[in-house]
Amino acid sequence: MSHTLAGLEKRGLIEMVPNPQDGRGKLIYLTDAGRSLRNRAVENITADVMKLIPQFGLEDAKSALPILRKLRVLLDEARN
Repeated sequence: MSHTLAGLEKRGLIEMVPNPQDGRGKLIYLTDAGRSLRNRAVENITADVMKLIPQFGLEDAKSALPILRKLRVLLDEARN
């Protein structure tokens, strides 16, 4: 993981800062360039994900979305 993060940092996609609460850990933040790349990746995969919906149904996809949003919020909060 350290090697991967170092590569992302070298390319200006993330910023690593020491964790003030845990001297061994680091906090990882997307830079503007990293956020832009992520947004483009999401745009590029959207059509493929939309093709998956018929495999399990639109209602299943709709019901999964709130859970995935909640998971994102919990992961974001755990990071802070």
